[in-house]
Amino acid sequence: MGDTIIVGHSENRAMGSSPKGIEWVRHTLKSLGIDKKVVGVLLDSRILHLDIVMSLPCPGLAIVADLPFPDGSLPFPNGLPKELLDWELLHVSAMAGQFMAANCLPINTKVIVMANNSLAPTKYQDEIAGLHQKMRDRGFIVEVIDFGYHGMMGGALRCSTHPIRRNAQKNPG
Repeated sequence: MGDTIIVGHSENRAMGSSPKGIEWVRHTLKSLGIDKKVVGVLLDSRILHLDIVMSLPCPGLAIVADLPFPDGSLPFPNGLPKELLDWELLHVSAMAGQFMAANCLPINTKVIVMANNSLAPTKYQDEIAGLHQKMRDRGFIVEVIDFGYHGMMGGALRCSTHPIRRNAQKNPG
């Protein structure tokens, strides 16, 4: 998001980030002379990392698993970050997010690798397939990889690749 970094956190101390982790990111970037706005966003305690419920495939487009869990609770208890107010949002359910619907890997602004989870219940597989089609409808080439077993362990495409930088020419060093 340009000069903005969004970091998720929850009250679950066993997994994911914490407010102290967000402050560490802010402090570390500042000490390195990197001027970035770091925004913390509260996640439901069942969510491991932000990329389970949010992906930014290209500027202005976000995939968000922000629809309620079956029990009615929300994956973003305080809502989505205001930095996404002017973005086009593709919504999926929190459970589709848990099955890695939003955890994808943008290769560039028109090619994206997305997960399928063949171990997910059919209704979530269908929801994930619908998201893939929404991306195709927006002109993306969508490459789909089955991440059933990985998804059951809480990891998917981004966890498998660890992308650090998308544009080395724009952000040298």
